[in-house]
Parts: sequence; structure tokens; C-alpha cells
Amino acid sequence: MVPGSGVCTIAPLPFEDDHFAVVVALQVLEHLVDPGKSLRNLLWVAPVVVFSIPWKWEKGEAGQVGLDKHTLASWLRTARAEVVSQELLGKVGDHARLLVTVRKG
Repeated sequence: MVPGSGVCTIAPLPFEDDHFAVVVALQVLEHLVDPGKSLRNLLWVAPVVVFSIPWKWEKGEAGQVGLDKHTLASWLRTARAEVVSQELLGKVGDHARLLVTVRKG
């Protein structure tokens, strides 16, 4: 799957602003039609979002590719998010995941 080519998005959630302290979305955003907008909707219900994404993967059998800094930067601009931390998780073969913590920018 090519990032951003999914069939759904995270719609505005039925909670008040900052209803939760944190939202966690592991290996989700890259499957959505509009990851930046979905991230913005998550930041509506929590001031902090922690997410992981495939990082710089070669195109695999399922067609999924890893993301790069340009794609991530685009999502963050759309979401109006500020990066708090990033950590590259253990690489297994050609597969690594980036763990990112963001807050409302």
C-alpha cells in the first residue's frame, strides 16, 4: 500500500477538546487516505499523540512502502503538530519503525 492511498480516515471524534491525556496510534496512519487530517483529528481529543510508522521500507510483497522525512513533514504541517520526540525502533532486515510523539503546534 502506498502511504495515503487507504480507503478511510479518522473523522472528528465525538469528544471534547483534550478529553484524553494522550492518544496512541501504532502502524495506523500510513493506511489512511489523509494521514495529516487524521492526525489533526486525534490532536483534537488529546494534546499529545504517539504514533509509529514504517520508516524507509523497500516496497514489500503487500506493496507497502516506508515513509520518509518529506512525507512525515507534510503530515505534521497538515496536522499543525510539533514533534516532541522521535525514536527509530529496532531494525529487522530492511524493516524499521519510527516512533513519534507530537503535540499541538
